[in-house]
Amino acid sequence: PIPSCDWSSDVCSSDLLIKYSSYSQYYTTDQTSWCLNILSFRNIDQDPSDTIICLDSKYEKDPYMLAYDYYNNEKLWWVFMIVNPDIIFDPINDMLAGIYIRIPTLTRLNSVLGT
Repeated sequence: PIPSCDWSSDVCSSDLLIKYSSYSQYYTTDQTSWCLNILSFRNIDQDPSDTIICLDSKYEKDPYMLAYDYYNNEKLWWVFMIVNPDIIFDPINDMLAGIYIRIPTLTRLNSVLGT
């Protein structure tokens, strides 16, 4: 039988906890070696140092490429969704050429991610 995870009990004790990389969208989501809780994103507030860009057609439906070009790390694709919640709900289909989005600087993002 597959075990179930009761987040209110000691079943998910700290000795069973697994942590994703600080670059992962799952970093702040509770988990064990066999159970992942409901996704909990980190809060990344908007900041005056953020860059606002008009999304180029080469990034349409490709947040991975945008993350790679801005952060040299395609695993940070989810940042655009968090910083632009009113514009990007679906990180693939809402990434359309011509929309304006906010992009945190790499320095600020590293500070937020603790890297």
